[in-house]
Amino acid sequence: MVLNSARDYCGLDAQRCWGMGHLLGRDCAEVDKEESNLCVVDELVLPLLQVIYAVDDEMPRTDQLNARRAALRQDCPNAFKDHENQFQDVFDHLTQPYAWTDTARRQRVLEHANKLILYIFGERGFTSAHACARARALALLGHASAVQSFPVYTPSRHPVM
Repeated sequence: MVLNSARDYCGLDAQRCWGMGHLLGRDCAEVDKEESNLCVVDELVLPLLQVIYAVDDEMPRTDQLNARRAALRQDCPNAFKDHENQFQDVFDHLTQPYAWTDTARRQRVLEHANKLILYIFGERGFTSAHACARARALALLGHASAVQSFPVYTPSRHPVM
């Protein structure tokens, strides 16, 4: 698993990785060399990813992922109900590097990124949405301090006056 670190966005990030990710590289100078064709989903674009999966530098075992899904379903009973392996499939696609040249994989990452909130609440209605939304909002608030410490919030350019 590749840990996601924040950096300035580069022109090639949006072009190659679309709106949900960025190319692997320390900075735009490195990215502009076009030595890597690998993208990763950006945690700043999908903060729910960290809240749902508690992504860290260790690849969770299947039993750990099953426990996370069970914990999520305590507040969100309709979460990830489309098929048994959906929770694992979404995790695999959104936490692993993907080659921007692999159009089928990139499209699948895009679909999962766009549907993540529907996977949480369930696509067939928001019957128990209040408890689920409250629990996810509290988890996002807890994650906010970690996100604020990302160096991307330090201005890298002088503001235009």
